[in-house]
Amino acid sequence: MPIVLEEGTQLVPVAVDGQGVVQVEVRFLPARLAGRRPLAVVTHGTNPAENQRRRFRVESYDIWSEDLRALGFNALVIARPGWGNSQGIATDIVASCEITAYDKAAKEVASQVGAVIRALAPSDSIALDQIVAMGASGGGWGMLALAGSDVPGLIAVVNLAGAQAWRFHYKTCDLDPMIASARKLGGESRVPSLWVYARGDSRLPDHRVPDLVAAYRAGAGQAAFYRVTVGAGDPHGFMFDLRGRLLLWHRFQAFAATLPIALD
Repeated sequence: MPIVLEEGTQLVPVAVDGQGVVQVEVRFLPARLAGRRPLAVVTHGTNPAENQRRRFRVESYDIWSEDLRALGFNALVIARPGWGNSQGIATDIVASCEITAYDKAAKEVASQVGAVIRALAPSDSIALDQIVAMGASGGGWGMLALAGSDVPGLIAVVNLAGAQAWRFHYKTCDLDPMIASARKLGGESRVPSLWVYARGDSRLPDHRVPDLVAAYRAGAGQAAFYRVTVGAGDPHGFMFDLRGRLLLWHRFQAFAATLPIALD
Protein backbone atom coordinates (compact mmCIF):
# COMPACT_ATOMS: atom_id res chain seq x y z
CA MET A 1 0.00 0.00 0.00
CA PRO A 2 1.51 3.37 -1.00
CA ILE A 3 2.57 5.63 1.86
CA VAL A 4 0.75 8.95 1.92
CA LEU A 5 2.89 11.30 3.97
CA GLU A 6 1.14 13.56 6.45
CA GLU A 7 2.78 16.32 8.45
CA GLY A 8 4.03 14.99 11.78
CA THR A 9 4.83 11.51 13.07
CA GLN A 10 3.10 8.40 11.80
CA LEU A 11 3.50 4.62 11.56
CA VAL A 12 3.50 3.35 7.99
CA PRO A 13 3.47 -0.21 6.59
CA VAL A 14 6.72 -1.11 4.84
CA ALA A 15 7.80 -4.39 3.24
CA VAL A 16 11.23 -5.03 4.79
CA ASP A 17 13.53 -7.71 3.38
CA GLY A 18 13.51 -10.78 5.60
CA GLN A 19 10.88 -9.37 7.96
CA GLY A 20 7.72 -9.00 5.92
CA VAL A 21 5.48 -5.97 6.32
CA VAL A 22 6.30 -4.02 9.48
CA GLN A 23 5.08 -0.71 10.86
CA VAL A 24 7.87 1.85 10.51
CA GLU A 25 7.86 5.16 12.34
CA VAL A 26 8.50 8.24 10.19
CA ARG A 27 8.25 11.95 10.73
CA PHE A 28 7.49 14.28 7.83
CA LEU A 29 7.86 18.04 7.86
CA PRO A 30 6.97 19.80 4.58
CA ALA A 31 9.10 22.47 2.96
CA ARG A 32 8.33 26.03 3.95
CA LEU A 33 8.12 27.07 0.30
CA ALA A 34 5.08 26.24 -1.79
CA GLY A 35 5.16 24.07 -4.87
CA ARG A 36 6.82 20.82 -5.78
CA ARG A 37 9.92 20.59 -3.61
CA PRO A 38 12.77 18.03 -3.36
CA LEU A 39 12.78 15.47 -0.56
CA ALA A 40 15.54 14.95 2.01
CA VAL A 41 15.37 11.53 3.65
CA VAL A 42 17.18 11.30 6.99
CA THR A 43 18.15 8.32 9.14
CA HIS A 44 20.03 7.77 12.38
CA GLY A 45 23.08 5.76 13.46
CA THR A 46 23.40 2.29 14.95
CA ASN A 47 23.58 0.98 18.50
CA PRO A 48 23.98 -2.61 19.77
CA ALA A 49 21.90 -1.87 22.90
CA GLU A 50 18.20 -2.57 22.31
CA ASN A 51 17.03 -0.41 25.22
CA GLN A 52 18.83 2.58 23.71
CA ARG A 53 17.46 1.86 20.26
CA ARG A 54 13.95 1.82 21.67
CA ARG A 55 14.47 5.20 23.35
CA PHE A 56 15.14 6.82 20.00
CA ARG A 57 12.61 9.46 18.96
CA VAL A 58 12.20 10.72 15.42
CA GLU A 59 11.40 14.14 16.87
CA SER A 60 15.03 14.40 18.03
CA TYR A 61 15.95 15.11 14.41
CA ASP A 62 13.60 18.09 14.11
CA ILE A 63 16.64 20.34 14.36
CA TRP A 64 17.86 18.83 11.06
CA SER A 65 14.42 18.92 9.50
CA GLU A 66 13.96 22.61 10.26
CA ASP A 67 17.32 23.40 8.68
CA LEU A 68 16.38 21.37 5.61
CA ARG A 69 13.00 23.04 5.34
CA ALA A 70 14.69 26.43 5.42
CA LEU A 71 16.83 25.29 2.48
CA GLY A 72 13.74 24.38 0.44
CA PHE A 73 13.47 20.65 1.13
CA ASN A 74 10.68 18.46 2.40
CA ALA A 75 12.16 16.45 5.29
CA LEU A 76 11.41 12.82 6.11
CA VAL A 77 13.06 11.17 9.14
CA ILE A 78 12.96 7.37 9.29
CA ALA A 79 13.30 5.20 12.40
CA ARG A 80 14.51 1.93 10.95
CA PRO A 81 13.08 -1.42 12.17
CA GLY A 82 13.91 -2.07 15.81
CA TRP A 83 14.30 1.64 16.61
CA GLY A 84 11.91 3.97 18.42
CA ASN A 85 8.34 2.86 17.83
CA SER A 86 9.15 0.96 14.64
CA GLN A 87 8.37 -2.73 14.64
CA GLY A 88 10.82 -5.33 13.42
CA ILE A 89 14.44 -6.15 14.16
CA ALA A 90 17.60 -4.05 13.85
CA THR A 91 19.78 -6.02 11.43
CA ASP A 92 22.65 -3.61 10.81
CA ILE A 93 24.61 -4.17 14.03
CA VAL A 94 28.36 -4.82 14.03
CA ALA A 95 28.75 -5.83 17.67
CA SER A 96 32.34 -7.04 17.96
CA CYS A 97 35.74 -6.72 16.29
CA GLU A 98 35.31 -10.27 15.01
CA ILE A 99 32.29 -9.24 12.92
CA THR A 100 33.70 -7.46 9.88
CA ALA A 101 30.72 -7.54 7.50
CA TYR A 102 30.79 -3.76 7.14
CA ASP A 103 29.38 -3.65 3.62
CA LYS A 104 26.56 -6.01 4.69
CA ALA A 105 25.69 -3.70 7.60
CA ALA A 106 25.62 -0.75 5.20
CA LYS A 107 23.35 -2.62 2.81
CA GLU A 108 20.92 -3.48 5.60
CA VAL A 109 20.51 0.24 6.32
CA ALA A 110 20.20 0.99 2.60
CA SER A 111 17.60 -1.73 2.07
CA GLN A 112 15.40 -0.48 4.90
CA VAL A 113 15.61 3.18 3.95
CA GLY A 114 15.12 2.28 0.30
CA ALA A 115 12.01 0.26 1.14
CA VAL A 116 10.37 3.35 2.63
CA ILE A 117 11.30 5.51 -0.36
CA ARG A 118 9.95 2.94 -2.82
CA ALA A 119 6.62 2.87 -1.00
CA LEU A 120 6.00 6.64 -1.07
CA ALA A 121 2.85 7.70 -2.89
CA PRO A 122 3.07 10.42 -5.56
CA SER A 123 2.41 13.91 -4.26
CA ASP A 124 1.94 17.34 -5.84
CA SER A 125 4.27 18.88 -3.24
CA ILE A 126 7.04 16.23 -3.11
CA ALA A 127 9.44 15.78 -6.01
CA LEU A 128 10.04 12.04 -5.80
CA ASP A 129 12.50 12.32 -8.68
CA GLN A 130 14.68 14.66 -6.58
CA ILE A 131 15.59 12.71 -3.44
CA VAL A 132 18.70 13.27 -1.35
CA ALA A 133 19.25 10.72 1.43
CA MET A 134 21.44 11.41 4.44
CA GLY A 135 22.47 9.59 7.57
CA ALA A 136 24.64 9.99 10.65
CA SER A 137 27.23 7.52 11.94
CA GLY A 138 26.09 3.99 11.00
CA GLY A 139 23.29 5.62 9.02
CA GLY A 140 25.85 7.64 7.08
CA TRP A 141 27.76 4.45 6.38
CA GLY A 142 24.52 2.96 5.08
CA MET A 143 24.07 5.86 2.67
CA LEU A 144 27.18 4.68 0.83
CA ALA A 145 25.36 1.44 0.06
CA LEU A 146 22.16 3.30 -0.84
CA ALA A 147 24.23 5.18 -3.44
CA GLY A 148 24.62 1.87 -5.26
CA SER A 149 20.96 0.92 -5.17
CA ASP A 150 18.31 1.33 -7.85
CA VAL A 151 15.97 3.33 -5.62
CA PRO A 152 13.92 5.52 -7.98
CA GLY A 153 14.42 9.26 -7.71
CA LEU A 154 17.63 9.11 -5.65
CA ILE A 155 20.08 11.73 -6.95
CA ALA A 156 22.66 11.95 -4.12
CA VAL A 157 23.55 10.76 -0.63
CA VAL A 158 25.14 12.48 2.36
CA ASN A 159 27.42 10.62 4.78
CA LEU A 160 27.87 12.39 8.12
CA ALA A 161 30.55 10.82 10.34
CA GLY A 162 29.79 7.52 8.68
CA ALA A 163 31.37 4.43 10.22
CA GLN A 164 30.63 1.32 12.18
CA ALA A 165 32.07 1.18 15.70
CA TRP A 166 35.80 0.53 15.84
CA ARG A 167 36.10 -0.01 19.60
CA PHE A 168 34.38 -2.67 21.70
CA HIS A 169 35.00 -3.02 25.42
CA TYR A 170 38.11 -0.81 25.08
CA LYS A 171 39.51 -2.99 22.31
CA THR A 172 40.54 -1.24 19.10
CA CYS A 173 39.45 -3.06 15.96
CA ASP A 174 41.42 -3.44 12.75
CA LEU A 175 39.95 -0.88 10.36
CA ASP A 176 41.31 -2.43 7.18
CA PRO A 177 38.12 -4.49 6.59
CA MET A 178 36.01 -1.31 6.82
CA ILE A 179 38.31 0.45 4.37
CA ALA A 180 38.07 -2.52 2.00
CA SER A 181 34.28 -2.30 2.28
CA ALA A 182 34.42 1.39 1.39
CA ARG A 183 36.21 0.53 -1.85
CA LYS A 184 33.62 -2.13 -2.64
CA LEU A 185 30.75 0.28 -1.97
CA GLY A 186 32.43 2.91 -4.14
CA GLY A 187 32.58 0.44 -6.99
CA GLU A 188 28.84 -0.11 -6.76
CA SER A 189 27.82 3.55 -6.41
CA ARG A 190 25.57 5.27 -8.94
CA VAL A 191 25.09 8.77 -7.50
CA PRO A 192 27.41 11.42 -6.01
CA SER A 193 28.02 11.66 -2.28
CA LEU A 194 28.94 14.31 0.27
CA TRP A 195 31.11 13.23 3.22
CA VAL A 196 31.46 15.45 6.29
CA TYR A 197 33.49 14.39 9.35
CA ALA A 198 34.59 16.31 12.42
CA ARG A 199 38.16 16.33 13.68
CA GLY A 200 38.59 14.31 16.87
CA ASP A 201 35.68 11.95 16.14
CA SER A 202 35.51 9.35 18.93
CA ARG A 203 34.34 6.62 16.54
CA LEU A 204 37.06 6.87 13.91
CA PRO A 205 40.75 7.91 14.19
CA ASP A 206 41.45 11.13 12.31
CA HIS A 207 44.30 9.64 10.30
CA ARG A 208 42.10 6.83 8.93
CA VAL A 209 39.22 8.97 7.65
CA PRO A 210 41.14 9.95 4.47
CA ASP A 211 41.81 6.24 3.92
CA LEU A 212 38.06 5.57 3.84
CA VAL A 213 37.50 8.39 1.36
CA ALA A 214 40.42 7.32 -0.83
CA ALA A 215 39.20 3.72 -0.89
CA TYR A 216 35.68 4.78 -1.89
CA ARG A 217 37.08 6.95 -4.68
CA ALA A 218 39.45 4.18 -5.77
CA GLY A 219 36.39 2.03 -6.28
CA ALA A 220 35.04 4.79 -8.60
CA GLY A 221 32.75 6.39 -6.02
CA GLN A 222 32.10 10.14 -6.30
CA ALA A 223 32.86 11.73 -2.93
CA ALA A 224 33.04 15.41 -1.99
CA PHE A 225 34.91 15.30 1.34
CA TYR A 226 35.10 17.96 4.06
CA ARG A 227 36.31 18.13 7.62
CA VAL A 228 34.94 20.47 10.26
CA THR A 229 36.11 21.59 13.70
CA VAL A 230 33.49 21.94 16.43
CA GLY A 231 33.38 23.05 20.04
CA ALA A 232 32.40 21.16 23.18
CA GLY A 233 31.07 17.61 23.23
CA ASP A 234 31.86 14.53 21.19
CA PRO A 235 32.75 15.59 17.63
CA HIS A 236 31.02 12.42 16.38
CA GLY A 237 27.73 14.25 16.96
CA PHE A 238 28.90 17.47 15.29
CA MET A 239 25.70 17.69 13.26
CA PHE A 240 23.79 18.55 16.46
CA ASP A 241 26.33 21.17 17.58
CA LEU A 242 25.48 24.76 16.58
CA ARG A 243 28.85 25.43 14.95
CA GLY A 244 28.82 21.97 13.39
CA ARG A 245 25.37 22.54 11.90
CA LEU A 246 26.39 25.87 10.39
CA LEU A 247 29.44 24.31 8.79
CA LEU A 248 27.46 21.27 7.65
CA TRP A 249 24.69 23.20 5.93
CA HIS A 250 27.21 25.54 4.31
CA ARG A 251 28.87 22.50 2.72
CA PHE A 252 25.52 20.91 1.94
CA GLN A 253 24.24 24.00 0.12
CA ALA A 254 27.32 24.05 -2.08
CA PHE A 255 26.89 20.34 -2.79
CA ALA A 256 23.16 20.72 -3.52
CA ALA A 257 23.96 23.45 -6.04
CA THR A 258 25.70 20.79 -8.16
CA LEU A 259 22.61 18.56 -8.22
CA PRO A 260 19.69 18.59 -10.70
CA ILE A 261 17.28 20.24 -8.28
CA ALA A 262 15.73 23.70 -8.00
CA LEU A 263 15.77 25.28 -4.54
CA ASP A 264 14.79 28.86 -5.48
